[in-house]
Amino acid sequence: MPLNRPHRQELLTAVTDYLRQPPADTEADRFYRRVAANVLAIVQREELQAPGFQQLETRQLQTFLASNETDPDILNKTLCSAIENGHTPINPALTGMLLQLARAKLEIDNPKYNR
Repeated sequence: MPLNRPHRQELLTAVTDYLRQPPADTEADRFYRRVAANVLAIVQREELQAPGFQQLETRQLQTFLASNETDPDILNKTLCSAIENGHTPINPALTGMLLQLARAKLEIDNPKYNR
């Protein structure tokens, strides 16, 4: 479950591009500035928490797949392939692991949703 797009650089570019534009509508500008502040908060949380998330994801997938692979992208593709091919059934162990990873991602994207 790699960190999703848009990636940090894409978010920062979008906020920078927006802030460089002159405000066309002060009401809309106020709203979009709040959106920009929220985007920057996501980028900041991701910067701080992404390494821990990636370690958790790698460990969880390695354990679940009984694999020594260290690349989370390969581990995710392996899991997806195993599910798709019917080698890994949907069961409480799988859904529990995926839910734990989703909660960890949500802690980065919007911690209020986890409470």
